[in-house]
Amino acid sequence: MTAILVSSHQLDLSGFQHVPGSLQSIIQQVSEAHYPELYEEKTTSASTLTDALKSVLNRLGECSHDPRLSYGCLAMILGLAVCPTVRCYLPDEQFTRLFFQELFHDFFEPKKAQNFRDYYEASLGHYQALDEALLVLEECLQVRDDLQAPSKLLDISEMCLEGYAIFPGSVGRRQLFDWWLLEAIPAACIRIFPTHIHTMRGLRPRQESLEELRSYFWAVVRQGREKGWASNGAVENLLGFMAG
Repeated sequence: MTAILVSSHQLDLSGFQHVPGSLQSIIQQVSEAHYPELYEEKTTSASTLTDALKSVLNRLGECSHDPRLSYGCLAMILGLAVCPTVRCYLPDEQFTRLFFQELFHDFFEPKKAQNFRDYYEASLGHYQALDEALLVLEECLQVRDDLQAPSKLLDISEMCLEGYAIFPGSVGRRQLFDWWLLEAIPAACIRIFPTHIHTMRGLRPRQESLEELRSYFWAVVRQGREKGWASNGAVENLLGFMAG
């Protein structure tokens, strides 16, 4: 635990204290290693960053009381992290909300994922960061499939941590990884919104992201009530996550 505290003093580690012991153990183990993929000067890990991410995500599914909801929470967290990247290149975009509304929709009425490519097809192929951020949002919608969720979240996490989906360049990769490991993963496990969302502008306090997410959520809830959807506990579970 000391190593975590020393390397991540800006993060809120309270969530780590509330996750099951087996997940704490793998988080501790992974946090103590250093990875060349994160451009760290001193590397100590015999395994790749991909191996480390995979082991954490697998343990997340094993430890969560509701793996589907935990996977969905992590997808929302990482989706919010890439939104500022999209808006940096497309400041007038109106489609990121559609991704989140689609993700919420699936908790009420699972259906085939909608293709939103028509909204931004013309913007692809010009900037790697934008392409990867949009791909993160696309793959977030595929997390709804329990069998695909771990592999999709691995792809998403790699695009965020090694790719340019959150920010380009090598500086700050370790800090981004620490946030993923020590805030995003515990938050997803216990299904409570994290204290920070890491974006291209650094650590952003939760409130702005929460307000954005809640607006998407209530739009879907209103639509669901009009159609007479049964919540099956989805509203309560998601409200618990977004309680702040």
